[in-house]
Formats: sequence, structure tokens, C-alpha cells
Amino acid sequence: MLEPVKPLIDAILRADVGAPRKQRPTIDRIVQRLAGEHDFELAAYSLVRDHAVRRRPDAEGGFTRTQETFWAAAKKAGDRKAPGC
Repeated sequence: MLEPVKPLIDAILRADVGAPRKQRPTIDRIVQRLAGEHDFELAAYSLVRDHAVRRRPDAEGGFTRTQETFWAAAKKAGDRKAPGC
């Protein structure tokens, strides 16, 4: 459903790579631009968001394919202590 406008979304994201974070387009604004400028009203917010998160360009203008997050465990598994001890 989003296939025809994926290149447009990528272009919007790529155009604002150097902009300060607060000035980059929001997902809401991208959906509005697709509807207003390109007459594409089938773009659901969640579909655009999912695509933009996967395709958000990095600082060099290339696209980051995956976004991995690692959270180190503060305690070893099985370590349980009563609160306040």
C-alpha cells in the first residue's frame, strides 16, 4: 500500500538530514505532505512511521537499515532482593 510513495518519504527524510533535530519533519507532517502535495491519501500514520523509523537517514545521508538497541542488565538473572535491603 505504501510502495508508490516510499521514494518520496525517503527523499523527504534525506532532504532534512543536516537540519537540527527539532526542525526535521514529523511523521504527521510527512503524512500531510503526501496527501497535499502528491494526492496520496492512503498513507496511514502507522505505515509511514514504521517506514520512516527503518529508513531514517544517518548523518552522512545514507540510510540506516536496522536500529538495534542493547540494554545491559543491572543485575544478573535470578538475583532478587527485597526492596530496601
